[in-house]
Amino acid sequence: MSSRPAVRILAVLVAVLPALALASPGKHKAGEMSAQAVISRHLQAVGGEEKLRAAQSFQATTLKQDAEGTATMTTYRARPNLVRWEHQQAGVTKVKAFDGKQAWMMEGSEAKALPADKSKKMGEHALFDDVLLDPAKRGVKLAVAGVEDVKGAPAYKLTLTKGQDVETRYFDQQSFLEVKRVARGTHEGKAYEKTVHFSDPRPVDGIMVNHVTEWEVEGKKGRSVVESARFNAPVDPALFQLPRGRS
Repeated sequence: MSSRPAVRILAVLVAVLPALALASPGKHKAGEMSAQAVISRHLQAVGGEEKLRAAQSFQATTLKQDAEGTATMTTYRARPNLVRWEHQQAGVTKVKAFDGKQAWMMEGSEAKALPADKSKKMGEHALFDDVLLDPAKRGVKLAVAGVEDVKGAPAYKLTLTKGQDVETRYFDQQSFLEVKRVARGTHEGKAYEKTVHFSDPRPVDGIMVNHVTEWEVEGKKGRSVVESARFNAPVDPALFQLPRGRS
C-alpha cells in the first residue's frame, strides 16, 4: 500500500463523493450568502437531505491513472461507517477496509489489522454521510471565504476547519456545483496539501455523483473516471470484516 495512507485514502474518497449542483437564476455577491445558505443549496442540488439520509449503501468502480500507472478501484460503503476499497493493478489486489471499529489492509493473501492511530483516522473517513450534513456534530467549523475564479468562472469558497486540518470547497457561483477542493493538514508530522478538481456530474439513483476527478499532491497528478456507480444495492457485511485467521 502507499506509504502515505492519508493521501491515498483522500484520493479514493474524492473520486466518489457526490457532486452537488443546482440551477441558479443568477450570480450572488460573496456577502449575500452565509455558509448555511451555500450548504442548503448544495444538499438540495445533490438530491435533497431526505434522500441523502435515506441512502443505505454506495458502490462505485473507477479507472484511476497516476504516476504509478493505471488501476481499477472498487469502493463499497454502507451505513453507518463501513467502507472497503479494492485497488487492482498489474494483477495485484490491495484492500483497505474499516469494519465499524477496526481498520485493516490486505495485499494478496496477507491481511492485517492497522494500528490504533491509523484505524482512528480511517474511521473518520468511513462515515457514510458527507460532513456538510452534520458539521457541528463532527466538530467542523464553517465559513464563507469569499469568491475566487476556478477555471475562469467565479466560485464560492467554503472553508471547513477541524483542529489543524483545513479543507476548502469551491462551488460555481452560477450553478452551485462543486468544482474544486483543497485539503491541507499533517500526517505523521509532515504537512500535506492536495488539490482536486471535479467535473462531469451525473445522476445516480437520484443523487448527483462526479464522474471525473483530477488531483495533484506533492507535485504528482492523477485522474479517475467513474465507470459504474449505484446507491442502495445489497452489500454483503462480510466484505468489511478482517478475513478469519488473520491478525
